[in-house]
Order: sequence, then C-alpha cells, then structure tokens
Amino acid sequence: MENIKEYKLRKKIDFLNLIDYGEFYDLMNCSNSSLTIKQMCNSFIHSFIFFPTFDEENGMEYTGVFINSDFDKDKHLYHIDYGIIVEMIDDIVKDDIITIQFDRTSGKVRRSKETIEGYIDEEKHGV
Repeated sequence: MENIKEYKLRKKIDFLNLIDYGEFYDLMNCSNSSLTIKQMCNSFIHSFIFFPTFDEENGMEYTGVFINSDFDKDKHLYHIDYGIIVEMIDDIVKDDIITIQFDRTSGKVRRSKETIEGYIDEEKHGV
C-alpha cells in the first residue's frame, strides 16, 4: 500500500510516555512511504502506538490512524489514511488462496491467490 505518511523519531519513546507521541516524532515533517499488507497487519497486531485521527472541521470525521509497532517504534511513526485501511481490509476479505505448495527440502511454503481481478502470486506482490 502506498501514500502512507512516515514521521521520523526525534527522541526515545517508551510505555511511560507514549501518550505524548507528538513530542517524540517529528510530526511537522513527513515523507511518503509504502507498506505491504503483511507489514500493515503486523503494525496493527503488534501496535505500540495506535491513535485514530479525526477532522474537527468536518464534524469529527474519522481520517485515519497514527500507528507503529514494537519493532519499528524506535525508527518512525506512520499515518495511514482511512481509505487505505478500507482498501487493505477489502483486499484481505476478497483474498482466496487456491493452491499451496510445500518444499520439504527448503521448508518453504508458496501460496497462490485468486482475487476478483485474477490470480496473484504472493511472492511477487509482497503479500
């Protein structure tokens, strides 16, 4: 998924001060980033910071979420727009694994998926 905003860490953050995450990440400067669906899911599952964002001028409309995981909290914070979250959930819901191959020598599992758009090879798409 593309068009995710990334904010760099300014100073070390821990469980005792994560409520003040704005002091620890440079929220005035962001760069565009991208995450695979797997990385996004890991961020939600292992979230260290998870704060929804709202547009006050638009009747407190939900706009997205600030999020990072235990694994990347010392590097950056992401802002994922609501539309990207909906797109990710939609991709997951429409996902259908149709074949699985297991190589006993290497221990690797290879899955092929079918979506509405057609077949997707997960290794090629980082899913």
